[in-house]
Amino acid sequence: MNNMKARLLLFTIILLGISPFLKAQDTYYGLYTEIIAVTERLNVDDPTIGNIYVWNGFTQDEVDPYFGESAINWKAKMDTWNGGAIHTEEPLDLSMFYDGYLHFAMRVPESSTNDFRIGMKDASENAWVVRFNLGEEPYDFYRDNQWYQLSIPLMDFVPENDGGEEISDIGLMEAKILFYIVGSVDVSFDEIYFSSSDIPLDTLATSVKQNKRIEAVTCYPNPASDYIFIKGLKDKSNVKISDLSGRVLMNTELETNTKLDISSLQRSSYIISVKSKEQNYSSVFIKK
Repeated sequence: MNNMKARLLLFTIILLGISPFLKAQDTYYGLYTEIIAVTERLNVDDPTIGNIYVWNGFTQDEVDPYFGESAINWKAKMDTWNGGAIHTEEPLDLSMFYDGYLHFAMRVPESSTNDFRIGMKDASENAWVVRFNLGEEPYDFYRDNQWYQLSIPLMDFVPENDGGEEISDIGLMEAKILFYIVGSVDVSFDEIYFSSSDIPLDTLATSVKQNKRIEAVTCYPNPASDYIFIKGLKDKSNVKISDLSGRVLMNTELETNTKLDISSLQRSSYIISVKSKEQNYSSVFIKK
């Protein structure tokens, strides 16, 4: 009996010792994204579920996306108050992201000098915003017509009106307008999603998009089961395989065309990166 108690005490001590290092799997919910890792998302193509809409002066225009095939690009009419939003027909429970982040890519030209704010609302019309005032742009964002990846803690959102309710997990249990902007600015958005992690997935995805133009290196097959073949290496290269959160699972140096044994990887999506003095290639592959 004493031995049993001793073993139980030892197990408890070990568990308490490692618990700070245990991390639950990150969760995501997409509003407007083409990232394959964000599997749960709002269907904005079905008006009975969700929708993207504008009011007053905003009009949709073409734009080169931050990632993927499309992006939101709203042109403002400067003599009126513009707005656009992504909303759900039925209230959505986002309380699991109360300690999480809203990730999105945004682009604003230098010519747009008006203040604007980005926010969300619940079913009771409680609104919380982050303000982007000219000269005070937070989160290392600049108005220079370039794409910027923003990762905003939901706790940074403040009541839109004086005396409004603070953002809370209770309020997020009935989220209705999941993302909106008001202000007379030309603005583009892409890859909008909630996450429990502060690491933006599309930081990795963007490098994949940009490097698709580099055709010297090829990796196949995709999907793959036991091996990935790498061809087109010109010199000594660093090859990494990471999961979609950026955690490096394999890291090796190669000098010639070869194959990598990936049989130990779990069934999932991964990123393979090949870097050398002359080459910089990344691609997403599926381990089946």
